[in-house]
Amino acid sequence: MADSRFVSLSDQEISQIVEDKDSQSTKKATKYAVKAFEDYLKHKHVSEHLIDMSSSDLNGHLSKFYLEARNKSGEHYKATTLSVLRHGLQRFIQKELDIDIFRNEAFKSSENVFKAARVQLKKCGKGTIAHKDEISKSDLQTIYNYFSSELHTAVGLQKKVFFDLLYHICRRGRENLTTLTKDHFKVATGLNNKKYVFQCLDEYDKNHRDTENVDGAHMYEVPDSPLCPVSSFERYISKLHPQLDRLFQRPKSNYRQSDPVWYEKKPLGHCTIGNMMVNISQDAGLSKKYTNHCIRATCVGILDDNNFASRHIMTVSGHRSETTLKNYSNKRETKDKKKMEMCSSLTSALGISAAAGSSGEVAVLTPRNSPNLLTLGPIQSQDLSPMFASALRDRTIQSPNFMEMLMKVDDLDFASIVPAVKSPQQSRVTVSSNIGASGCGPSIQNSSVTINYNFNVNR
Repeated sequence: MADSRFVSLSDQEISQIVEDKDSQSTKKATKYAVKAFEDYLKHKHVSEHLIDMSSSDLNGHLSKFYLEARNKSGEHYKATTLSVLRHGLQRFIQKELDIDIFRNEAFKSSENVFKAARVQLKKCGKGTIAHKDEISKSDLQTIYNYFSSELHTAVGLQKKVFFDLLYHICRRGRENLTTLTKDHFKVATGLNNKKYVFQCLDEYDKNHRDTENVDGAHMYEVPDSPLCPVSSFERYISKLHPQLDRLFQRPKSNYRQSDPVWYEKKPLGHCTIGNMMVNISQDAGLSKKYTNHCIRATCVGILDDNNFASRHIMTVSGHRSETTLKNYSNKRETKDKKKMEMCSSLTSALGISAAAGSSGEVAVLTPRNSPNLLTLGPIQSQDLSPMFASALRDRTIQSPNFMEMLMKVDDLDFASIVPAVKSPQQSRVTVSSNIGASGCGPSIQNSSVTINYNFNVNR
């Protein structure tokens, strides 16, 4: 009797297994690169197929291709797209000819040309990378106001659970969403006896094709909130069709609130899931159209702005290196504030003052009676430091959370604090502070506040 512990695979089966290790997006990128290069060779009247070329000829054609390649509109490729083409050709040539065009000495000149081509593309303005936008804070509030009014519907509940999972679990925008099942996520009880949702089944994704990646984020409950993500998830799961295991099912067109099932025995389509955030943007009336991937970018950006270490963010986002994470978490808001402060310092040194009604400079003050640190541009005859310090004094004493108190500064009566201000409802004020997580109690006394203002000023 044959030993049943082992099986026999044909060469074709083994080859297919090796082929399947690459994602569909990688295969498409490889096919796209080969097609672009073959079209180029055809345009140049080169009849020899690339796999039949000598290393010397292939190196020469690659060198010219990197410099002469254009998209279908006849324009230069972006530098990132040229890199995609190069990597696609590398994968194909490595597989078919067992040649590494990145490191093989015979392709040294084409590699140098590629580097020069990227520099040239940057000079032409084709070197920038267009990252997905983060969802603005005002749009985040609008989204959840929309969800609040739609939770009683099958479509609204599904959209909220979709957004909650991508936002809290930090999932990729389209990958594997159509194949997720009810069993991929579970509810458990964690710290302080709070319930949370977590992903319990491993999945095969772009960044983790041969490694485990189930140790991700936890989506904790918000007790007594009608928008609690865990409560929404549990209710959604209870309304899914019991005979279909897919997590995202097609909502029924006709149902009653009391019905046990709100969804059909049909999975939601790939395009419908892929455009979910676009549809949310339209239905909620957001300031712009966001994509699914914008939710992930927002998650990483907010965690970074709140000073979580990159290694901790990576456990949530699934990024495998800090280099790729920096594409999302670059503290854009913090950098912008610092840039404005530096520009203000340089402008002040020139003796230039802001015109009436224009954006003001930066006011720095401490929350209690303190030395006046800076006199502001448009209102040079007055020092705002003691004015704001006086207005904030009571709040500082009463608020246990200093940063939360500061974010409410925009409801102060600026007309009474600064007599020169007119139309206070049109004034814009943002507040930041150097106070860290432990910035409470006595340490507040020595912390500073930065107020960026845009007053409409009477001269």
